Amino acid sequence: MATEIIFPRVDMDMASGRFSRWLVEEGRPVAKGEPLFEIETDKAAMEIDAPASGILRGVRAARGEEVPVGAAVGWIVSHGEAWREPASAAPHPEPAILSVPEAAAAPSEVAPPAAVLDPPTTLLRATPLARREARRLAIDLHRVQGTGPRGRILAADLPRQQDATTPPDAAAPDLLRTGLHREWRGQPEHAAGLPLVFLHGFGSDLSGWRAVSAGLQGSHRLLLVDLPGHGRSGAAGSTGFEDLVDAVQAVLDEEGVRRCVLVGHSLGGAVALGLLDAGIVEVAALCLLAPAGLGPEIDGSFLSGLLRARSEASLAPWLRRLFADPAAVTPAFVRATLRGRTGDHVACQQALAEAVFPDGTQGISLRHVLGRVTMPAKVVWGTRDTIIPPRHAAALPGRIALHRVEAGHMPHVEAAPLVSALIAELARSVPA
Repeated sequence: MATEIIFPRVDMDMASGRFSRWLVEEGRPVAKGEPLFEIETDKAAMEIDAPASGILRGVRAARGEEVPVGAAVGWIVSHGEAWREPASAAPHPEPAILSVPEAAAAPSEVAPPAAVLDPPTTLLRATPLARREARRLAIDLHRVQGTGPRGRILAADLPRQQDATTPPDAAAPDLLRTGLHREWRGQPEHAAGLPLVFLHGFGSDLSGWRAVSAGLQGSHRLLLVDLPGHGRSGAAGSTGFEDLVDAVQAVLDEEGVRRCVLVGHSLGGAVALGLLDAGIVEVAALCLLAPAGLGPEIDGSFLSGLLRARSEASLAPWLRRLFADPAAVTPAFVRATLRGRTGDHVACQQALAEAVFPDGTQGISLRHVLGRVTMPAKVVWGTRDTIIPPRHAAALPGRIALHRVEAGHMPHVEAAPLVSALIAELARSVPA
């Protein structure tokens, strides 16, 4: 019997992907496990192995073609087997990994990502006022000695005299960049409505929001941020929780975000609460998904296992713990995740885990921040979350809505349409 060659999901946020090239010519024999074709994602090009041995027949995908996940791109026929190409081949149903995934938006619908610059050797700490004044006066903050707590640069630390030949507002924003990768999506800057800011969890990156953002970017402006040591962000100087809060604060200031709807998952949820606690940005509405910081328990074995994993075989079991349906973690997804784990990023994440989750315990406590929440707020938790116990959502302040969904630790992936609708509801509840 002929074996269908299915276009795989190699990232949780994939609804389709770009076919790069066949590595075997049609009509040629191929062995199971041999590289068969190559696809491209936003992270890398990767080879996909043959699912069976036989003769390659009926290839359907061409170089540069956008192919839906689950679509048949060809067949492998046993030697000597009579075979007739099927008249049609609809995409196979895929597990609803809708949340790190999102249907990829058309390029015209997505604002160009901000430039990614080489990160400074240490994290730049400065107040929002100091950053604004430095930009106006063309001052390089990396050359200013801060006198505030933990070396933070205050407005009073800025030189009082500037070179008269340097016009105001001439400072290149590059001087103030954090080195954190960020992307704007959805509506243009001049569109009405508050921006929605998304902060991902430990070991993830901004691609985890693609399915949710697909349901929002048609009507909202979204800012997605890679935390230090994650995704395409630099790792230097970011080894503690306050470093994460400082780094995101700097991104918001650089991007001119003064008021927003803040959305955070897991560790990103804790960072959102840290920003709210510091009063760094005006949070008009808040959505937390399985946030860290509300209790001491966390699956320490998951954290250590994820950080130790150096092969597909050792990484896959830990990734499966994130989902209510372990089948959502395909071999191709494991392979793609492993390829995105660089040595520098793993080292940074190890340092973060030791600082924020020492000995497999949540070392940060932010429940007190929830008691001061006055804006519309929602907490979303998967009832089958084994990473952070859903019971941490107990006894929330009465003005915070709790939504329990059938999911694991990734409700924005396994229940993306619902989570997207809840965020949209929040955004509609506050004036621009």
